[in-house]
Amino acid sequence: MRENQSLTRKTESLQSENTGLRDLNDKSLGLLLEIASTNPELKEMIVNEMPELRGKFTKDDAGMEMG
Repeated sequence: MRENQSLTRKTESLQSENTGLRDLNDKSLGLLLEIASTNPELKEMIVNEMPELRGKFTKDDAGMEMG
C-alpha cells in the first residue's frame, strides 16, 4: 500500500515534469520555425540538423503561399 502511494506520487511528479518539458519544447519549436521563416539559409541549416522538422517547414511554406 505504502509503495503504491510512493509510486503514484512519483508518477504524478513525472507527468508534471513531462508537461513542462512539452510546453518548453513547443515554445522552442515555435521560435525555431519563426526564425527559419525569416532566413532561407538558416532554414536549410536547421533542416539539415533536424530532418524531422522538414515536414513542418513544408506545411508552413505551403500555408504561407496560399495565404
